[in-house]
Amino acid sequence: MKKQLQPISDRIDDLTTQIHKQRINLQVVHQDYAVAEAGGNQQNMAAAAAQEKYLTDVINGLQDQRANLYPKLLPLDNARTQVSALMDELWVLDNSYIPEELN
Repeated sequence: MKKQLQPISDRIDDLTTQIHKQRINLQVVHQDYAVAEAGGNQQNMAAAAAQEKYLTDVINGLQDQRANLYPKLLPLDNARTQVSALMDELWVLDNSYIPEELN
């Protein structure tokens, strides 16, 4: 199951990286806007504001894509919960049992 869901997990990681990069770009645009504002350059301020809107829209879109992928990982979370419950039950039946993750 984990192998089947790996592409989804990889895509989530990729989207997270893209979001991080776009946030860095947004910080640069904020700095550009501050410089333009300090210099009174209306044209550069307008360009920075337009770029800020564009990057904000890109970030929001990437976040939406990522949010839509998380529910697809639920089967893996459910399997983990079931395995954990079975390990607990096995320990109750035979308390000499030590889960592999503790070895």
